[in-house]
Amino acid sequence: MHYVVRMALDKSQYDEIADVRTHKDLMSWLQKEEQAVVIIDLTLFDMHNADELLNMSSRFSHVHWIMFSDNLTEGLIRRLSVEPSFSMVLKDSSAQEIQTAVQCAVRGERYLGHQITNILLTSQAEADKQDKLTHTETEILKLIAAGKTVKEIANERCSSNHTIITHKKNIFRKLNVNTTYEATKWAIKNGVVNFVEYYI
Repeated sequence: MHYVVRMALDKSQYDEIADVRTHKDLMSWLQKEEQAVVIIDLTLFDMHNADELLNMSSRFSHVHWIMFSDNLTEGLIRRLSVEPSFSMVLKDSSAQEIQTAVQCAVRGERYLGHQITNILLTSQAEADKQDKLTHTETEILKLIAAGKTVKEIANERCSSNHTIITHKKNIFRKLNVNTTYEATKWAIKNGVVNFVEYYI
C-alpha cells in the first residue's frame, strides 16, 4: 500500500505515511494531523461497527477516509456512499483505480470504485423493482413464494383465478423473471419473504 500511495502522489502532497494498527493509535495520530487521509479495512481494524467509524469521522472532519476492503457489505456501502468524506474501493480493484482513490482523497474529493458503483446501481435497480410492485402484488408474491397455487391464492384472497393469473403475469414482468422459482428467489433476496420463515 505504501508503494501504491507513493506512486499516486508526488512527495509534496504528503508529509508522512504511517501504519496505525489500533483504534487508540489512530485517534492519537489524527489529533496531531491537520489534514489526513486514512486508508482503512474496517473488517481488520479494532472498531466494533460503522457507527464508531462515523463518530470518528465527524470528530475529525478534516480527515478523508478510503474504505479499502474485500468484504464490504451492501448495507455498509449504501450507508457510507452518502458521506462526502468517504471513498470506497475493493482490494481486487486495479492499482490505477486505487491510485485514483488516493488522489481524489488528497484533493478532498469522494471516489467510489467501479465495483462499488455497480453494487449501488444494482441494489437501487432491485429497490426500484420492489417499489413498482403494488401492495396487492407484493402480497401475492409472498403467497407465490410460500408455494401456493393460483387456485389457493384466489380462494385465500376471494378473487378469481383469472385475476390472480393477471397479477402473477404483472409481477413476473416487473421483476423480469420467468418462473415461480426465480420470483421466489428474488423475494427472498430482497426481503419480501423472510428467509427463515420460507424454510420453516
